[in-house]
Amino acid sequence: MTPEQQQAIQTHVEAISAILYADCEPGSLKTLEDIDRASSKRKSVNSCNTTDRKFFIYSASGTKAGRVKKLKSTLGDLSITEKQAARLGCGTGSRLSPHLENCCLRLSANVAYESASKDIKYITGVTVPSKTQLILVHYQEFNKPVATLDITELSVDGGKARLITPLGEKSEWKDYKAIVSEAGIVAKLLNI
Repeated sequence: MTPEQQQAIQTHVEAISAILYADCEPGSLKTLEDIDRASSKRKSVNSCNTTDRKFFIYSASGTKAGRVKKLKSTLGDLSITEKQAARLGCGTGSRLSPHLENCCLRLSANVAYESASKDIKYITGVTVPSKTQLILVHYQEFNKPVATLDITELSVDGGKARLITPLGEKSEWKDYKAIVSEAGIVAKLLNI
């Protein structure tokens, strides 16, 4: 392919990206997660995928300045500058895109970290180790429920939960206590 042909392809790809950007309501693209979701909806246009994300990121952030960093995204590896990441609401120390982080957190809430890691790999094709899943959950700040009204019903229960241990090692069991009220659910593993 000649340099002129490559330039022509690049020009057309950018024009296609501009059309796709306008089609997905540019005002709704305020964060990197929004861009990830918009790009993943256009997986059928695979040849434009990397370019349209770059175009979307530039158009939404309004900058190309800053040191380039690599992020894992639901669509694969992504290069983004630190200034773009800051303007699009992406954490400074994070190596995962916000959309991939949210996918990991949702899966980690329902299954063990090891299973969440396998599920993320299956769903997105991106490898996020179970240790990263664990670290991601532990860095989250979860709001504790606040009762604004008198509590009329309360349910307290407890039990044992089996923790996943490496193959061949003895199973580990932990006690837990859970409280359910109109204000929400609180559960805690006890270190007994």
